[in-house]
Amino acid sequence: MRRPLHILAVSAFVFTLLGSEGWRLVPAASSAEPVRPVQATIRDRGAGGVTVTATWQGFRDGAVAFRLSLDTHSVDLSGFDVLAHVGLRAGAGAELRPLRWEEERSSSHHRTGVLYFPVPNPLPDRLALVVRDLAGVAERVLAFEFGN
Repeated sequence: MRRPLHILAVSAFVFTLLGSEGWRLVPAASSAEPVRPVQATIRDRGAGGVTVTATWQGFRDGAVAFRLSLDTHSVDLSGFDVLAHVGLRAGAGAELRPLRWEEERSSSHHRTGVLYFPVPNPLPDRLALVVRDLAGVAERVLAFEFGN
């Protein structure tokens, strides 16, 4: 008789943990498994003297987030408008505009922050950050592939 009570107690404990707000394993608009790209950080080749690095941050506050870093030793980055010049291509679909940019570090040669976009529905196998008109380079594409 103790065995069924033990199973019931363990089941209740696990249900409580998984149902708690602190255990968010999947995005709000999502599938049954966590979504992670094959490669979490993508860096371009530094065309025009500026290296662009993007790191997948996952899902935050109902948006998809990327940490974006711009680094150079020769170009003034202070005038680059991230919101106006960065988009997100969702698969073969339309390009999404950013919701917001939270700058963490800003100088004329180094800028870092988190860029938020609407969550594409359905989530495609590929998301690509598109950076336009930076240091004389018309377009840079940093693509994240998902093993969906």
